[in-house]
Amino acid sequence: MSAAGAAVSIHAASDGLVSYDQTAEFNFHGVEYSLHAFVQNGDTLCIEAEQKSNGNRWIGSFSSANIEAITKKTENSKKFPVFVKMLSTALARYNDTVFIDLLTNADLEVLKARKNGMCHGM
Repeated sequence: MSAAGAAVSIHAASDGLVSYDQTAEFNFHGVEYSLHAFVQNGDTLCIEAEQKSNGNRWIGSFSSANIEAITKKTENSKKFPVFVKMLSTALARYNDTVFIDLLTNADLEVLKARKNGMCHGM
């Protein structure tokens, strides 16, 4: 995966609301995508992924409470502003420890099967 042309603006206000807008170009598994991530109304993360070859788009929005609940389930709890900063780092490719990947439903099923196999095998 590679990224190019990342532009970013991020700001966390004293009231806890976050301002964020970032666009980046990525190659996932040999397919070019344009990613746009931004915070709407200070507490909703919106992510848009567009496949450049055919214009297919995926759009998702996640409340700050939802992001914090999901990270808590991973046992690596993150507050919303910290999660947004980590996403920004991944989109900008500032380091290799925080990264982003695009997974298909088939990819997710394989991960789920692996996890269940590990849990049942113990």
